Amino acid sequence: LLVEAGILQRNRRLAREQRLAIEEAIPDVVTVFGSQDLDAREASVIAFREGRVREIATKPVLLGAGVNFQHHCSRAVFLGIGFKFADFIQAVHRVQRFGQKNTVRVDLIYTEAERDIRRRLAEKIAPAPWAPQALINVLALDDIDIAGPVLSASPVLQDHDLIRLLVE
Repeated sequence: LLVEAGILQRNRRLAREQRLAIEEAIPDVVTVFGSQDLDAREASVIAFREGRVREIATKPVLLGAGVNFQHHCSRAVFLGIGFKFADFIQAVHRVQRFGQKNTVRVDLIYTEAERDIRRRLAEKIAPAPWAPQALINVLALDDIDIAGPVLSASPVLQDHDLIRLLVE
């Protein structure tokens, strides 16, 4: 399980409170955070990548580029959603990439205050043929003003996906 928390990155005190809440809610989680010793951060990321750690929580920006988790991770949970579309997609692609043997599940936990961000994300990703199936499914199940662009323009959604969405 990859938990990526980014909504409170602008405020260190709130980010710390968010991290502590995640640690309390998920007792075995390993957290990676900005003020942490660089060697400790690297060791935690490597342990997760190699499957020695089951759950890791961090901010998408702290993992940087080129980190691959597809061999031991097929679920990502995002706490909050921001306007940094490229960082978000990069974070999703850490688990949804070549070599992934499982169906990837992406969960977005957000507040109503982030509605405009979700709508803009849906508009940007809707026409992308490379969009992760899991993310498209999440957006397609949202309210119609958010789901609309995905339902009408996504080349990723197939007939069986649309039927499943109607049932859900």
